[in-house]
Amino acid sequence: MGLKSVDKVLKTDVLVIGGGDTGLRAAIEARDKGANVILLAKGNVPGGASVMAAFIAGGMGEESGTPQEHFEDTILGGGYLSNQKLVRKLVEDIPVRIRELEKWGMLFARDIDTHYIAVREGGHRYPRLVQAAGRGSGNRVPHVLLEQAVNRGVDIHLFIFTTGLVKKDNEVIGATAIDMKTGEFIFVHAKSTILAAGGTSKIYNRGACARLNTGDGFAMALRAGAELANMEFMQYIPLGIINEGSPDGYTLGGTPKAKEGYLINRLGERFMKRHDPVWMEKANRARMTVAIAKEIKEGRGCEKGGVLVDLTRITEN
Repeated sequence: MGLKSVDKVLKTDVLVIGGGDTGLRAAIEARDKGANVILLAKGNVPGGASVMAAFIAGGMGEESGTPQEHFEDTILGGGYLSNQKLVRKLVEDIPVRIRELEKWGMLFARDIDTHYIAVREGGHRYPRLVQAAGRGSGNRVPHVLLEQAVNRGVDIHLFIFTTGLVKKDNEVIGATAIDMKTGEFIFVHAKSTILAAGGTSKIYNRGACARLNTGDGFAMALRAGAELANMEFMQYIPLGIINEGSPDGYTLGGTPKAKEGYLINRLGERFMKRHDPVWMEKANRARMTVAIAKEIKEGRGCEKGGVLVDLTRITEN
């Protein structure tokens, strides 16, 4: 889209592309630094994958282990491929951000005022995942961040499909977009632009990801000359239902009973004993995904293409 065909021009200090947690938090920070901010969201706000995540890896409390242990579990789970400086920053900063969210009105599940209810996820030695208070409340973080962004005066535009970054003298000066409600072509002129447009998981036929995760941010960055890194590290939730008639993308990843079950191949073997004898079904998503893929590739998958989750040993309600 050439700038000559633009119907509307907007100007701002900071342009944020993306209406999930990352985009909203970036907009809040920019406003707190005194900048005028425009946020463009392809769908509704909050939206994308942020509203689908049920837990936050908070590492809160004594039962969650130390930040050093959290760091070690993360590095080990990533096969020593993670940027250790970033992981260190992550594990040390998360408790600060959890308390920041609470200051802004987020209520986390607790059994007493001073104790968070935490869940242990695969690959973690201790329970570190915290969630919003209230049964079925889901993830309230995006709603809390949206309220903070609105209160600060972030100029939010919904259902705007950002099509590309605009450069001048080898610097990004904004972005072009299409208003999907009116069909108008828009150019947002910005001193700084932040890409928070989400992932690209909808390139796969099945998945529990947001339908808007179509890789727009990656494509815009690449066309603008950015170097994309670590593109091979796509995260999978390995347990899902593939029977005919089952909801596309229905996962068992957040189902406690599924996590207590055994993974069985068509030969009846509990194959995680072979692939990860220490963690077995408590392994992280990456290890479990690779194990399942190997079983299927080597001919031990089931008739419909997957493997089985055996829950027969679980007797409690």
